[in-house]
Amino acid sequence: MGAPKQKWTSEEEGALRAGVEKYGSGKWQTILKDPEFAVCLASRSNVDLKDKWRNLMSVTAGGQGSKTPRVKSIAAVPLSSVSPLSPTAPAAGMLVKSEATIPSADIVIYSPKSISASARNHSPRCDYDDMILEALTALRDPNGIDVTTIASFMEERHQLPPSFRRTLGSKLKRLVSQEKIIRIRNSYKLKDMAEPRAAVLGPRNSADGLKQLWYNPMDAASLETINQASMAAAMKMAEADAMAASAEEAAREAEYDTRLAEEADIFLKAVSEVFGQFSPPDDADGFSL
Repeated sequence: MGAPKQKWTSEEEGALRAGVEKYGSGKWQTILKDPEFAVCLASRSNVDLKDKWRNLMSVTAGGQGSKTPRVKSIAAVPLSSVSPLSPTAPAAGMLVKSEATIPSADIVIYSPKSISASARNHSPRCDYDDMILEALTALRDPNGIDVTTIASFMEERHQLPPSFRRTLGSKLKRLVSQEKIIRIRNSYKLKDMAEPRAAVLGPRNSADGLKQLWYNPMDAASLETINQASMAAAMKMAEADAMAASAEEAAREAEYDTRLAEEADIFLKAVSEVFGQFSPPDDADGFSL
């Protein structure tokens, strides 16, 4: 035994009617591939669309079914009381009443074209776009809203089929391509969310016609304090640089003095060695020619 068939919802019927109005009867595969109807008809096959459309047409022709207007049953009318058709007889689509034999019965005839046009006006594509924009508006975040949060918000507010999460990403990408929303990494936000500004212009003053200016987030006193602190820091840095330069110069002078002392010591040792070589021996005092 196969799986039980799911009952058709009003959104699915509306998508089917709009698809037939757009592509014609028999183009079931084309209707299923159209992104405008693929969301609501994701759980339906070609055979399901064909059978459902046949049922809708039989309901429209025979006046049966629960989702389309019914033709109310009327009492039998004797042939003797039926008058021949006249040129002024009401045409199809008009309300027909007979006070003699049908005291309260109304017959209203609808054409498939009018039904399809009405279903197209309630296309699920526009509904999903409005739901996404509603979620982004309610969950305003400068850093953007992730897909999971958007889907959870939509499920809390609306009755949605289980398959809508699979197509939510494509809906968001289409809105990004239409420049209605902005994508930030894996998050989305509305395009018209303005960034905060440091200064804003207020309304015109009726007295002198000048615009008022508010400084945000700091006032003139705070700016003056910051300027003074910056100048003091710059002076400290200049003094530190001067001290570092003086210390470097002193280090160079000390290194030069050390090198001179080493050279003098080496010279003194060399002179002592030379003097020792040319000095007379100790017993030379008693030698005579």
